[in-house]
Amino acid sequence: MEKKYGFLIGLLAALAVVVCFYIGVVKDEHGPEITFGSELPVYKGDTADPELLSNVMAVDSRDGDVTDTVYVDCVRISQDGTRAKVTYVAVDKSNNVTRASQNLSCEGAAQQNTETQSSSADESGNDATQAANDNANESTDKPVADSTEPENPEAPVIKLNTDTVTLGVKDKFSYIDYVESITDNKDDSAYLSRRLHLDGDYRTKAAGTYEIVYSVNDSDGNASNEAKLTLIRQ
Repeated sequence: MEKKYGFLIGLLAALAVVVCFYIGVVKDEHGPEITFGSELPVYKGDTADPELLSNVMAVDSRDGDVTDTVYVDCVRISQDGTRAKVTYVAVDKSNNVTRASQNLSCEGAAQQNTETQSSSADESGNDATQAANDNANESTDKPVADSTEPENPEAPVIKLNTDTVTLGVKDKFSYIDYVESITDNKDDSAYLSRRLHLDGDYRTKAAGTYEIVYSVNDSDGNASNEAKLTLIRQ
């Protein structure tokens, strides 16, 4: 009888270990850690400048080095145009997102653009700092996916980093991986990323070709453009 109870207790303990392993290893809810090196880059007015990523690393406790997922999320320039707060985003394979910022010095085009924007803002009665921020968040010259630009200048703009994605039928579709930028005259990309809306059969596991449409509304209710992505399952 005692042996029987001992066996049951051992079995329950083994099940507990399996459950703990599943929760701690299979279910990943922790984002990667972003760190910065001691040699700081200089912000020159271009958010696509590779130098901005030169001292940035991202390591995930489960996925390891995920530095290749890091991108510049937004830039905030000081009112005097001499400093820039650059915010970065890193994403692991479980789609956990981490953000971190570093303060950099500005030079050249960044300072000149800030002065120009500040002057225009003073003439029109608008806030000079917001004008500099808008200038720093201008879109880059990278090729982007098919999209229709919104007619409303105050509406957010979505740009994708590709227009076609090919995955196996068992592969996970991580929609945020294909977003290059989301810009708005008021809301930052972190806020807008949480409000993204996708239309299309992106959850399907069946082979075929599917069109997925990205869109978002900002905090004022302005609707963005529609950015289209073709998903090929094979």
